[in-house]
Amino acid sequence: NRICHAMIPIMGFFGMDLYIDDLALFPLSEDLLALTRKNGIRNITTGKLDEYISELDVLVVTRGLQKGIFKEGQFPKEKEEEILKSFRPVDSELMEKMKSDAYLEMIPPRIFEIDTALDSDPRSIYSQKIYYAEVILSMMLHLLNEN
Repeated sequence: NRICHAMIPIMGFFGMDLYIDDLALFPLSEDLLALTRKNGIRNITTGKLDEYISELDVLVVTRGLQKGIFKEGQFPKEKEEEILKSFRPVDSELMEKMKSDAYLEMIPPRIFEIDTALDSDPRSIYSQKIYYAEVILSMMLHLLNEN
């Protein structure tokens, strides 16, 4: 989705390892992957979340469905059904597999991607007040100093 396409190349500037569960439905384009590698990403791994969740420092969850992005009827019903079959919401069982100091973040709005029971988990930073403007400004200043 557009959030991933905007965030992923920027992550390269921070020398991260990137793990992506694209449900085998939304592979990233070669152009996007090439730009991310050029920007300095250490490693890009695709697969099922269950396979690597215990290795993550931060899990960023994006929207499972495209409701609100496409007009009603524009997003193929078949694709939505495939997503619903493949997507596993983050629940307490998955959270137990995460590191004790890992964070769970999500790009709102939540439809069904994260179980509401996780809102009170201190690692669920999406439910806490975050100073996004300050974080974005810090990232911009860092990137400007890189050039």
